[in-house]
Amino acid sequence: GSSFTTTLPWSSCPLTEDNLTIAECEDSSETQYFWFRTTLDASGGIDDPVGVKYWVLLCLVLSWVIVYLILMKGIASSGKVVYFTAIFPYIVLTIFFVRGITLKGATAGLSHMFMPKMEMLLKPTVWLDAANQVFYSFGLAFGSIISFGSYNPPKKNC
Repeated sequence: GSSFTTTLPWSSCPLTEDNLTIAECEDSSETQYFWFRTTLDASGGIDDPVGVKYWVLLCLVLSWVIVYLILMKGIASSGKVVYFTAIFPYIVLTIFFVRGITLKGATAGLSHMFMPKMEMLLKPTVWLDAANQVFYSFGLAFGSIISFGSYNPPKKNC
């Protein structure tokens, strides 16, 4: 794929036939343009419908079929799936870690990560971004808290 080339496709804005940078890419960023226009193939706005993206629909249907197949024998049989879903992310993260530390410039990135700029803590935008992240994380976890709570017996008072 495109990610195995020396220059990543989202590292620069695409050019038009006249060798000019696309204005939409200049207004946002290279990665946002690549995500919305290339990866998602999204239209320019809500007033410009382009139809159903069949590959997105296929992925959605496939994912729900997999969920159904996992749970069709009931919640008791899903314990076997947990072995895979609990271990697989660690395997992928290990592969990404090994790949990441072998790339050129990895030491500069690691030193940037482990040596923070303390003066940035004085900026209020940093704290606003941190609070945003806390609320996003809490929002993602809140549904699972309710779901786990539904497995308690109704008469249990905790």
